[in-house]
Amino acid sequence: MDENNIKWFKELDSNHITEIGYKAARLVELFKARFPIPRGFVINSKYYYSFLQQNNIKEKINEIIKSIDFNNKKNILEKSNEIRKLFFKTKINNDVKIKLAKIYSKIGETSVGWLNSVVNTFVAIRVSLTSEEYTPTQLDFIE
Repeated sequence: MDENNIKWFKELDSNHITEIGYKAARLVELFKARFPIPRGFVINSKYYYSFLQQNNIKEKINEIIKSIDFNNKKNILEKSNEIRKLFFKTKINNDVKIKLAKIYSKIGETSVGWLNSVVNTFVAIRVSLTSEEYTPTQLDFIE
């Protein structure tokens, strides 16, 4: 994983929306406006899409999506679980694991005067949708 595929909120702005997705861009805006947003980072869509390609799951996901009966809530949930299982079965490269662990460990770092410490921090993991086919405003309806 290229170091440029992971960015801290403070390194981003709303101009990065096509790289980081709608929700991440909104979190960045709130962070920059000094709302009480915890420290966080974003893995960009370039890495996400390469992950799908390298692990041959993009086509599988597309096939599952094509088979969804959107009038049947039970079928939607079943297909969603199939996609979820694809991700859980897919191995993450050790290099990527190490880089993510390294940056994740920095979330709780704090410094008070000369004292640096690590605090236990609650975190949230959010999917921030980007699309190769649609603009961010066309994706606003997706929660």
